[in-house]
Order: sequence, then structure tokens, then C-alpha cells
Amino acid sequence: MIRRSLLAASILSSMSAIANTEINQDGAISNKPTEQVKLETIVVTATGYEQDVSKAPASMTVISREELDKREYNDITDVLRNTPGVVISGSGSAQTVSIRGMSSNYTLFLVDGKRQYSKDVNPNGDDNGFEKNILPPIAAIERIEIIRGPASTLYGTDAMGGVINIITKKVSDEWTGTVE
Repeated sequence: MIRRSLLAASILSSMSAIANTEINQDGAISNKPTEQVKLETIVVTATGYEQDVSKAPASMTVISREELDKREYNDITDVLRNTPGVVISGSGSAQTVSIRGMSSNYTLFLVDGKRQYSKDVNPNGDDNGFEKNILPPIAAIERIEIIRGPASTLYGTDAMGGVINIITKKVSDEWTGTVE
């Protein structure tokens, strides 16, 4: 059994070495690295394909970095408060975000497309506020995409009211900072 494993490992390693070599037209073998291919940027939308916001069948709002800079927002609830169809209830740490009248349990938060689980967003139980500290600060946000209405076919049952996708800024080579 061990001999077979060793034989298989040696065959696989020799095959990977052969795969990394290139045979020229004249039969010479070269080990030069292949050229890099830059992949195109993919944009995921409410419909699953790229399109203009005004033509999207879902009711969407995109809040750009420029719009965030125009006003002095303290946190994400200040931004969402000015969005049609989004209701912020409660105060302090017991604020809830609901979209189009659905309970806050049906508002899905994403950060860079990654689900922020309801237990993380709502640590004190159902409808007892969401934890703003797990969301990025306003200074780190590139844009906010808000889909109002049911998006459960794409995102699951947590998105029956809508989806709030927070896209963060790309990492820079320069040191920067903000004071709030």
C-alpha cells in the first residue's frame, strides 16, 4: 500500500514538472514562465448580469463615495435613514433596519458580498437592534448598494425584505487615516 502511494506521488510530481516546461517549435525545451493574463472585472447585480442601475428590474439605490463625502454621516444608520423604503427604528444600540415594511430579520447585510450573519448583526436576539460595530466605518466604504424588496432567490430567506451590500475601499499603498 505504501509503495503504491510513493509511486503515485512520484508520478504526480514528475507530471507537474513536465507541465511547467514548454516545448518550442524547434523541439527545444524552455522553462520560462508563461505570461500573466489579467481577468476582467465582474459586476454582480440584482439580476445576475451587469446593467445600468436605472434599467435594473429590482428597486435599487447605490450610494457612491462622492455622496458619502457630501454629507457628514456618523455611521451606517445615518446613511440608510435617507434612503427611500428603508426604516430605522429604535435608538442607541437597539436600532433596527427594515426594508419595505418587512421585519429587520429579513434585511440581509453584506460586506463586500459576504453575509453578515443575523447572529452577528443582531446579537441580542430577534428585533433587538443590530450591532453597528461589525460593519465598516464610513471612511472605509467605497459604496453602498441597497436592494429594496425580495431578493431571496439570490440571497436566501434573510433577504425577503432587501439587501444592504457595503463595498469597502481597495487597499492603498499609502498610509491614510481618519478622525471621527
